[in-house]
Amino acid sequence: YDYRVEPAVSAFYRWGLTDRLALGANGQATEDTQLAGAQAVVSTIAGTIGLESAVTHDRAIGGGHAHRLQYQYYFPTEAILSDGLFSATLEYRSSAFTLPNPFVPSLRHDPTWTAQANYSQRISDHWSLGAGYSHLWANGHTLRETYNVVGGCFWGGLHVNVSVEHTREANRTPGWGAFVFLTFNFNASHTVYSSYDSRNHLSRSEWQYTGRESIETFDATLGVQNTPSETSGYGSVRYTGRRAELALSQDVLSRDENLTSLHWGTALVYADGAFAISRPVSDSFAMLDSQGSLHEEGGIATQPLGRRYLAQEDGLGPAVLPE
Repeated sequence: YDYRVEPAVSAFYRWGLTDRLALGANGQATEDTQLAGAQAVVSTIAGTIGLESAVTHDRAIGGGHAHRLQYQYYFPTEAILSDGLFSATLEYRSSAFTLPNPFVPSLRHDPTWTAQANYSQRISDHWSLGAGYSHLWANGHTLRETYNVVGGCFWGGLHVNVSVEHTREANRTPGWGAFVFLTFNFNASHTVYSSYDSRNHLSRSEWQYTGRESIETFDATLGVQNTPSETSGYGSVRYTGRRAELALSQDVLSRDENLTSLHWGTALVYADGAFAISRPVSDSFAMLDSQGSLHEEGGIATQPLGRRYLAQEDGLGPAVLPE
């Protein structure tokens, strides 16, 4: 309701030229800000290299540009560091580079550089370790520098991740922080999550239910968040049907702000002279319609999932596979 009537456009296209080379282009535009970008991804025996560049124009601050170089290498199973993953990123943003956003005014800033490097390694079937480094600077001065070490334990339905980091920021005292995340799967339907962030003294505990069927089923979440000043609850319930998707959620954004939202999604599809109602379509769909005695006997269903079908003909029309 804050957006009113100004138009906004976003488009992205990626084309795989070969098994080792992909090219992409993208564009975004609002009334005041426009962005155009290009991307290239190359896969080699020494790793995957990606390069992204974008230029922007804003009525208030003029033209800007940004570039990002990414590298990723996965150590094969037969290597000394088998199942290790290394990634690195280098990014530059000019002083007038800004993303199209109708809700935030565009402002000039110092040109910034960001460098990141991460390495993770599987130690055994149950343990993994990792380390990372990131550095953000502008005009030769460090704005933020972070070192972190991550450890993980996976045992049956129990997953535990612990991250310890040291952060140094401009105009702030350097400090240590820890983040603990725990997951326990009771079975295929019930999962418990718990986390603690020592920097913000924030903890969350959450129960999540996922229906055994993937269609005509409910998913639910119920959780509690604790801070030094208050305790808040949140939750959501979601229904996935053949003809629609419904979701009701309550979330805590900050001490003074809560968000309650209701989402409903459906689609009206058309093919070969026939209309049908479906849950939201992803990329493409298939419609299945019966005739004659088969239609009189109740129609057809396709893709059985346990005791149910992913698509089924009923009083609302033909069966639709929306993916």
